[in-house]
Amino acid sequence: MTRIDCSTSEATPQTPSALAVSATKQQMQNGAEGMSVPDAVRALAFLYPARSTFELCGIGPRIKKHRLWDNDFAGGKKPIVAGWFSDQEKAAMLAAILDAEARPEGIYVTLNPTSPALLGRADHRLKAGVNRTQDSEMVALCNLLLDADPVRPAGISATEAERTKAREMSRAIYAFLRGLGWPDPLCADSGNGDHLVYKISLANTSENVALIKGILRALAARFDTCH
Repeated sequence: MTRIDCSTSEATPQTPSALAVSATKQQMQNGAEGMSVPDAVRALAFLYPARSTFELCGIGPRIKKHRLWDNDFAGGKKPIVAGWFSDQEKAAMLAAILDAEARPEGIYVTLNPTSPALLGRADHRLKAGVNRTQDSEMVALCNLLLDADPVRPAGISATEAERTKAREMSRAIYAFLRGLGWPDPLCADSGNGDHLVYKISLANTSENVALIKGILRALAARFDTCH
């Protein structure tokens, strides 16, 4: 069974967005091929207007103390290191070093640009245990994430057959939306499923968040196979 994830946190969805496009989630977790910095820069450029601010974070780094976060201890049940960037190339290069040297479980970016004031927390660097971006700190809603994901118990990776089903759903959604005149999305392999990221341009208001929820629910009603 495959579904569209209808979670609508516009700031920090529980799925990698830009960087998973440049190096799939599986590659980023096991370091098999490493991260392509040019591809990551292109993905970030798709997600964010030039010079806009966004959060980059690593969850569960295997190296708890590292020079990238001033050798502070990244502790807790689920250690997190995060920082805010407006230079997309610097963010991509730092993410590649983070991936290669600290080996986090995942590297994530906010789906939408954040308030530039958040640079005051960690300006073009990483910090251990820093407060994450909140939805209210998004300056706009620029991206709509569609996450085709196999239904499975938490902590269990999807089988190849399940990933194939997710890919088929993603292609069906793409064809349907293209037929309605939607633009081409950024496409990503999330490791367990498929992502489609569509460009939008909305103010960060409760009304527009409700609109996004409605779109996700309508697509889920049409394409989910787990009813």
